[in-house]
Amino acid sequence: NEFIETAMNGKVVSNVLLGQRSFDLVVRLDEPYRTDYANLHRLSLDLPDGGRVPLSAVAKIYEGGGPNTINRENVRRRITIRVNTSGRDLGSAVAAIQAAVREKVRLPEGYFVQYGGQFEAQQEATRRIALLSGVSLVGVFLCFCLAELAAAFPDRAGGLPSYAFETFKPWGDGASEHIGGLSSWAYWLGWFTVAPINAYLAALYITDLFGIPLGGTYGPISDKFGSAWSVGVLVTAAVVLIVMFIPGWLGIRLGATFATILGIGSIIPLVLIIILPFFHPSSIDFGNIQLGTLPDGVTGSWQLILGWAFIFTWTVWAMEAAACYIGECREPARDAKIAMTAEGLFGLFIYIALPVMLLAVLGNAGFAELGSGDANVVFLGYVDKIFGANEFWKWFVGLALVAALLLSVLNALIGASRGLWQNSVDGVLPKTFGRTNSHGSPSTAIILSLIASLLVLLVGSPLQIYVFSNMGYLFALSVALVGFGVFQIGRAHV
Repeated sequence: NEFIETAMNGKVVSNVLLGQRSFDLVVRLDEPYRTDYANLHRLSLDLPDGGRVPLSAVAKIYEGGGPNTINRENVRRRITIRVNTSGRDLGSAVAAIQAAVREKVRLPEGYFVQYGGQFEAQQEATRRIALLSGVSLVGVFLCFCLAELAAAFPDRAGGLPSYAFETFKPWGDGASEHIGGLSSWAYWLGWFTVAPINAYLAALYITDLFGIPLGGTYGPISDKFGSAWSVGVLVTAAVVLIVMFIPGWLGIRLGATFATILGIGSIIPLVLIIILPFFHPSSIDFGNIQLGTLPDGVTGSWQLILGWAFIFTWTVWAMEAAACYIGECREPARDAKIAMTAEGLFGLFIYIALPVMLLAVLGNAGFAELGSGDANVVFLGYVDKIFGANEFWKWFVGLALVAALLLSVLNALIGASRGLWQNSVDGVLPKTFGRTNSHGSPSTAIILSLIASLLVLLVGSPLQIYVFSNMGYLFALSVALVGFGVFQIGRAHV
């Protein structure tokens, strides 16, 4: 009712000017009358037919308590209770609160309790570790499967696509050629794009470490695709691609040697980063790690699992990269299983131990303080928490990350090109991809991979490149696993 609303809350009817200032003129009952609950019921209400009734005829007037504001989230009312912990870890404090609430609190129908804030973020982080561990185990299983294929076909080069061509032969030559061809292009799409992504990331660290001028800004290539980045980083990334192309052009064996050097330069620092906290045990708090259930209000589903696994698999399943170099082993039939098994198990160790130690040292609060998920920022914050800020660790972490990224760029150029070459030799792809130079390197294929990498580099958005790279890579992996099943069934019948 407009009369009651005006009487109690007031209504702006005009403005009052006082010099250059303007004030609303509000009409309402004076304060003593608005708090006179004994007489408010006598206020009259006009009826549509012209009659009048007292307020007490349609409402009960009394003084009561309630929230001065009502907050909502997901179209539901929300009341927030904030607490801080002192003298104990966050996980045990929340566990005690949850136990007390379950025992002593009886919520009305439609009410529920959700534990958020740092605790919710910590649960999210630990749940990621659990999911990543599971995906890592799948990656190890993939390595075991490919190790057996590599031992069965020791003369094959180029990784997954070359095995697809061989393993699907029981289905007929036509099926083998078509499936092998699709797998080859999908693998190339998923693999070569690793080069520009990691060249871009390496360029970011190189320009920061060595103080290379960033120059102007380039991009994005369109309003809906790509992102803007500095010309200095763009040029540095292009130089990285060209420099990593050289050992690949000079021969697969030389490329494998460079990969070994870069691998040692990145593996040793990674292992050291994992064990460094044990030199300062006080920096470790395993209470930061809780592999619990989903937070209240979050429903587990296959969409949730696939959403997280989509990004994890791109990295974890790349442990199969050793398959591209099996042909360079001294005794491929013997060394294939050793190489693939060792890579799979070491990958499992790294992908589980590294995030566990990062959480144990930094905790959710430490990650929040860093304000960035960039690897260089995270690792520097990690070692600073252990030893304190030091220029040595800046270079140690930075150079280790650059070495790992350069290794990935080199592997991508060689591995993607090797896959095209092998399928060309098999007659699945055009013969031009089967050409080699005087060093035995797949010349046409590796030039195509370099040119495509330089073009993709212009997109300037690693996240968008990741998406279509992952689609191609997962398709090739799926084909390889199905092919392994076909191969096993055929061998069992023999």
